[in-house]
Amino acid sequence: MGTEPKQCAKQLVLVVDDEHPMRNIMAFDLAARGFDVREAESVAAAIELLAGLAFDVVITDLRFPASSGLDLVRWVQSQAGSRPVVVVTTGQLSDAMRQDLVANGVAAILEKPYLEAELDLALTAALARRRAAD
Repeated sequence: MGTEPKQCAKQLVLVVDDEHPMRNIMAFDLAARGFDVREAESVAAAIELLAGLAFDVVITDLRFPASSGLDLVRWVQSQAGSRPVVVVTTGQLSDAMRQDLVANGVAAILEKPYLEAELDLALTAALARRRAAD
């Protein structure tokens, strides 16, 4: 017997990053802007949260010790294609990786350190994409 993910009144954002300080700073910043934020330190923890809550957008790092943010992007695309993903990564990406992310539905790619305005634009685009898909 399957259950539908719970809906939240505020826009619900999942922040996925294995670096605790980075994850907390982003979560604090988003919460201060009125988002309902949940955090996950791994791809496995993110998938568990995604199975139970209807997130409006997922913000994820690409590099994790046990798996890849690309694995999470692919999972989100296969399970809930209208749920946009914003990727935040350290360092430049190869053209092939960028193309793979875009092909898997990533709404935006930001490089650390990112500017607050860049995150705002990425979230605005991701949420507009979510609304258009609903």
